[in-house]
Amino acid sequence: MGKFGLQTLAKRLQTYRSAMPFSELAGGWSLADYRLVTNDSGNAIFPLGTNAQGFIMYTPEGVMSANLMKPGAKPHANASPHDGTPEERVRSMEHSLAYAGTYTVEKQDEPNKFILRHHVTVSSFPNWVGTVQTRLATLTGYRLVLETEKPVAGGLNGILTWVRVQNVEVN
Repeated sequence: MGKFGLQTLAKRLQTYRSAMPFSELAGGWSLADYRLVTNDSGNAIFPLGTNAQGFIMYTPEGVMSANLMKPGAKPHANASPHDGTPEERVRSMEHSLAYAGTYTVEKQDEPNKFILRHHVTVSSFPNWVGTVQTRLATLTGYRLVLETEKPVAGGLNGILTWVRVQNVEVN
């Protein structure tokens, strides 16, 4: 499986087990808001639009997965997700971001605050594979706010607001 194989995953899960101070994070979260904000003026940019959609999942075992998208992408002419013209593929990338791996949590002194580290194993953005994406997190009831630790693009900080997914009835 390469350098991010089963041994690496096992080591990260062991680190997770020793660092995870609480289980309130485990479960599914639905994206409520995704914006990039300038530090100086606070002006917001919405990279996937003001109605971005997505889910982030955290398992009790220390595995995470995030999928974000901009609604309204034009379907490819071919039904296969592995085919498409170069233009169709570019459009698809402009409308989505997905990544997964393991995670660790470091509790902070301030109530409801912690540092969340996503250890990225797979990603639609190849530059993130093998990196640690650190988020400053605030968990209040059913709301989880994740902020990038440092600016991500052009001095902008990412702020993602998630709402816990409640029990869903399946037909």
